[in-house]
Amino acid sequence: MNAQRSDTLREQVIGHVAQFSLANLIGGVGIFLSNYFAALLLGPAVWGIWQGASLILQYGANLHLGVLNGMHRELPILRGRKDIERQALSTNVAFTFSFIVGCIVSLLVLGASFLPDLDSSVRICLRVIPATLFLTYITAFYGSLFRAQNEFGLVSRLAIINGAANLLGVGLVFLLGLPGFLLGQVFGLLVVAVYSWRRNPYPVSWRWDATTLKSLIVVGFPIMLLIFSNVIFHTGDRLLILRFVSTEKLGLYSLGTIAFAPLLMILTAGTSVMYPRFTERYGETGDPGSLKKYIVIPMENLALLVPILIGGLYMALPLLVRVFLPEYVQGIDAARILLVGLFFYAVTGMPGNMLVTVNRQLLRLGILLGTAFANLGLGYGALRLGYGIVGVAVASSIGYLIYFSVSCVAAMRYARASAREIALLLGKVLTPMLGIAVVVIILSRALHLSADGGDGLLLRTIFGELIFGALFCYPAYRTARRLVQWGLTGRRSGG
Repeated sequence: MNAQRSDTLREQVIGHVAQFSLANLIGGVGIFLSNYFAALLLGPAVWGIWQGASLILQYGANLHLGVLNGMHRELPILRGRKDIERQALSTNVAFTFSFIVGCIVSLLVLGASFLPDLDSSVRICLRVIPATLFLTYITAFYGSLFRAQNEFGLVSRLAIINGAANLLGVGLVFLLGLPGFLLGQVFGLLVVAVYSWRRNPYPVSWRWDATTLKSLIVVGFPIMLLIFSNVIFHTGDRLLILRFVSTEKLGLYSLGTIAFAPLLMILTAGTSVMYPRFTERYGETGDPGSLKKYIVIPMENLALLVPILIGGLYMALPLLVRVFLPEYVQGIDAARILLVGLFFYAVTGMPGNMLVTVNRQLLRLGILLGTAFANLGLGYGALRLGYGIVGVAVASSIGYLIYFSVSCVAAMRYARASAREIALLLGKVLTPMLGIAVVVIILSRALHLSADGGDGLLLRTIFGELIFGALFCYPAYRTARRLVQWGLTGRRSGG
């Protein structure tokens, strides 16, 4: 009976990961195209202004004292305990509080738009971002609720709708420039918020309960600090460039995140799907050791598949940028370096899930803050030494590698893994990336696949991709096959 239940759970997890990943891919295409056309039409300088202004959105959306994070963590545990009444109370209190906070934060940002001596583009951003901020709080509530309740079919539809709405907003960029892009962001979030409200299968009402609110904050505040620290860690490089270089260089630097964005959305989909499984499993067993396979197996497979995708993109990037974003050619070198660094950031989702699930939020917070400040220090040093945005990209990638290594060791230790198991996992994650990096660097230099590649870059790129594909298509197939077999049978395939 337990084996049958375990098989069913594995099938559900794989189905949700596949469904959510596909939806994020489709939605990500819409968001990617929206960002692409905005970056193309606005140019590096204006696009850099948006990149700087969007930091307000990223920081402002995480000022709810952890209430949404507490709800996201507690609902699966309460569901495992069959406590329906407390599930409903926690949901309603979280909705009420996040709505109020969303209003307050949005009004504060709107007030800042009336400060004197602001650039016109900055003022426009500050006038529109409040609406985006408020809608972000609403969509974040519904997204947390649906994921906590394993409603990944609904979450998948929301991802697709968001991408489609952003794609429709591209027309506004053509007509209105930066204001059109900003209005497109508002439109996309508004559509998602309305659809979430109409399709929500769980009754939501206004409710204020100080005891429940306090319990959600107690549970969620450390998680919010984690997310806030993660934002610092993930945006520190942009803060440095914005402060010490220029908005134009920030626009050029954003090329790396634009290129990696669709892939990152797919990878984070798996992490989102697995998080309720972590907490529900831990609620059932109370044994951290039972979570070890949820760390090891996904990371091993991601480490084999993702570097292949990054390698192909690394070689094609000079050609793609020269054809589709010619004003951003100076950002290619930094973008290539960021592609490698963001890999380590992307595969650290499972260790992060583990540390949060076993109530080691403070440890993860220390890891994030430590690596964030190390990242800032390295980036600042690179700028002072005159290495520009390429130096910042190198510093960020080193920070991502440190974050991955420390998080992985900590999570595996709490999963009661031996030193040998930890070393084996680190080797299995790092070795494929290192090997593929060597191959793509050799091919790129031998075939002169760079921004100044000159005539014949198209043919050389195609030739390089064919060689790369011949080397790694079969390993990618075997890895995908092994992942499917694990999902269906719970066993690793041999050979």
